[in-house]
Amino acid sequence: MLFKGKLKGTLKVIRELNRGAEGIVYLCEDVAGDKFAAKRYFNDQLPLMNREVYFHKTIMSHERFLHPVDIGSIDDNESDTHNSLIFPYIAGGDGFNFIEYFARSGHYDTKKAQEFLLEHCMEFWKTLHICHERNVCHWDVKPINILIDNYEVSAKKKKHNMFLIDFGLSSSAQYIYKTAPSRTYSAPEVLASERRRPITYRCDVWSAGVSWLTLALGHEGTITYGYGDKLRKEGYKFLETNIYSKDKLIPGMKKILEASLSPDPRHRACADEIYTI
Repeated sequence: MLFKGKLKGTLKVIRELNRGAEGIVYLCEDVAGDKFAAKRYFNDQLPLMNREVYFHKTIMSHERFLHPVDIGSIDDNESDTHNSLIFPYIAGGDGFNFIEYFARSGHYDTKKAQEFLLEHCMEFWKTLHICHERNVCHWDVKPINILIDNYEVSAKKKKHNMFLIDFGLSSSAQYIYKTAPSRTYSAPEVLASERRRPITYRCDVWSAGVSWLTLALGHEGTITYGYGDKLRKEGYKFLETNIYSKDKLIPGMKKILEASLSPDPRHRACADEIYTI
């Protein structure tokens, strides 16, 4: 999401929000303009070429998008323009902050979490569809790359915004040689080939389905504790008998997961089909 107009002053770092292999994200305040921003500094140990590729791919992806997909912008205050990106600050945080919110009572309220997603966050699938319409495969959909503006449900705010971020690994839909993204969220066909990985829209749909499964259950148990390969082999059918998911998924969520978690990409729904479920 590009800022409307210029930042008026210097960004003051308040606290760290997140960190990964590519760099660190800080919550910052524009001291003169009274705006908050999330500023991502790239890891200075990464080769400059890698930083430039990540930077330009993010900006180029943004140029293909219309609302509601929001990405990032250049920090005009930086002398090294490939060193950082600035994003609007999304107060609700990422998918794991979502999990923390619905676990406030000491246990994860799977029913309320799923009801919230179904009632307020279905626009996410429309966002993913917009990416695919513009020939962009995100290639790294996972909870940490999903932001939600807030979780307070009130009469004044019936809809909440769910943002898809971090397009540094994005690519056009084609068969190319490419490193696989996070194994936990990778589609079966991605991991089936060690060299020629098929980048398709339906790879994103699988990753998005696994991400929603994680948010629905409140942990990655179904896809990490020795069950990831079974999920990729059996798809949604595995969830009907698995101890982590059995009797915990509500009807609306079952429809989304059944549509998105088919091991055979030919039978996997497109993002726009899931949006209209």
